[in-house]
Amino acid sequence: INKNGVNSGIYEPNRIVNVVNDGDGESGLIITIENMSDNDILFITVHDILSNEFIQFSEPLPAKNKIIVNTNKHNKSAVCVDESGNVNNWLNYLVTGSTWLQLKPGTNKLRCSTTNGNIDNYKLKVIIEHENNYIGV
Repeated sequence: INKNGVNSGIYEPNRIVNVVNDGDGESGLIITIENMSDNDILFITVHDILSNEFIQFSEPLPAKNKIIVNTNKHNKSAVCVDESGNVNNWLNYLVTGSTWLQLKPGTNKLRCSTTNGNIDNYKLKVIIEHENNYIGV
């Protein structure tokens, strides 16, 4: 490791981000969506632009709360964590048609949006984590 360290993530202030899966198999995600504003945010959606798949919630995300979605096989979950650290199951708030997004090998384009209007007017922090998966024998 060089003296400057190793890059383990990229901060991207855009609503559309390229997420690269360098593996040769599909990879699940852990998506953390944090509402850092003083307002509830309606119908948060994470949309895979290339596959046209999405995951969306019908419940408004309260101010200062965050949603954590795990789309990894055998670990799928959707929870909301409030300011006090209380964890609530949000599976019942998934909108019909939502899918457990999987990154395809190569570049994937993901967009986060909301029906509140322009997402840039809200303090919404989105973190996307994944591990490359490799198909083995």
